[in-house]
Amino acid sequence: MLFSSSVISNKSVQQVGSADSSGLATRSPLTSNVRKEETKMISHKFDQKLAMLLEEKRRNYCVYALVNHTKKAIYFGVSKNPILRYLQHWLNQVKATKYWSFDKDAIDSLIVYKNLTQIEASNLAHALEKKTFKGLEAYRVIQTKGI
Repeated sequence: MLFSSSVISNKSVQQVGSADSSGLATRSPLTSNVRKEETKMISHKFDQKLAMLLEEKRRNYCVYALVNHTKKAIYFGVSKNPILRYLQHWLNQVKATKYWSFDKDAIDSLIVYKNLTQIEASNLAHALEKKTFKGLEAYRVIQTKGI
């Protein structure tokens, strides 16, 4: 894309510029302004694409919920990799759910939100910790510090 743009710019130089005694095209101020504008446009499009790619990379967090019906408790968590995080819970490697028995307790897991930034996910998880859910009023919510 950059190469084809410079070819177009060279043609513009020859068309807009004037010829010197040797017959070669010379640059006029108008030509250099056109070239600057083209460079700005290419740079702006590149910046937009880069920003879009970075935003996609940042939006890879999800909010998940674990509901332990045996212990009547709800836990909301944030993770980039919910499957690995679930495994960590199951292996009792997470302090908040350390005393849950995933092979004996009746535990439901679900992803509540996905494609979030880390801050968005953390804020949503904390907001969910403060809500009351129909049918789960008797359940205690495990509060976490988060970010």
